[in-house]
Amino acid sequence: MPDVKISARPSRIVAGRYTADDGLFGPDSITWKLHAQPSMAFVGILAATTQMLHPRVMRMIDQASSFRTHPESRGYQTWLYTMTITYGDVAAANRAAATLRRIHQHVKAIDPDTGREYNAEEPDLLIWVQNSLTYSAITVFSRYVPDLMTDANRDQYVDEQRTAGELIGMNRDDLPKTYAELQAYIDSALPRLATIPEALWFRDAMTSRTVAGAAKQKLPDYLLGRIIKDEALGMMVTSHRELFGISFPVWRRVAARVGASLLLKAAASKAPVGPTISKLREQVDTEAFGSPRHSRVPGGH
Repeated sequence: MPDVKISARPSRIVAGRYTADDGLFGPDSITWKLHAQPSMAFVGILAATTQMLHPRVMRMIDQASSFRTHPESRGYQTWLYTMTITYGDVAAANRAAATLRRIHQHVKAIDPDTGREYNAEEPDLLIWVQNSLTYSAITVFSRYVPDLMTDANRDQYVDEQRTAGELIGMNRDDLPKTYAELQAYIDSALPRLATIPEALWFRDAMTSRTVAGAAKQKLPDYLLGRIIKDEALGMMVTSHRELFGISFPVWRRVAARVGASLLLKAAASKAPVGPTISKLREQVDTEAFGSPRHSRVPGGH
């Protein structure tokens, strides 16, 4: 096994409980640099909305996930998993992946077209979720950290995310090696995508066509969430957005772009990437996905 680097962590952490080494990627990776960007806030929304266009993924989420009733908790767990495999040590990443695979194997959904039961470990579903996540991340980072998104770094990021896919059981050779291959996959997947009836609640939640949740929020929190969601949806592939029936007036698109730019500029000034990485590693040390502490958190598994 090659030597594994150990990067700096906050001085108050005497020993990294789940960051004993720099894990699967390390400080020289483009993944470390990108996943600590404030614009990560848009990646999850863009990726999740894109993923729901695959009918069998949407049915799995609708039938066997807590996303409909506890979207914030579900979103946080996905984020924590990503941070654990990004900034945790090798053991923590493997533990997180094993936990996620147990969840995937346990949850079931029924395909109404065939009557067949399936779980979340079906290869075509895993590949769609993984590739659409990687593509969404590159889309967001290309807009908000273009200096980092050179052609070489796009290819490097795609290649590094093959490691993330392999971690949860995908065949590395089935995943794109370059951005061009990833783009070709996204284009080729379009005929398999559709907005099924089960997806309408998700679309409405993303676009505020329903005010059920808005009434429970303070106005500043609602407006902040609205800016983030609108800007994320504005970065969707046009054909994907049209399939979902998502459209905003020009003023709303402009407001989202300006608001998002201001938010990210303020966030970047307060939290440079280096210190942010240290804080994220500290959080992984506190509650790595799949750790005993994580298992005691409501919704942790």
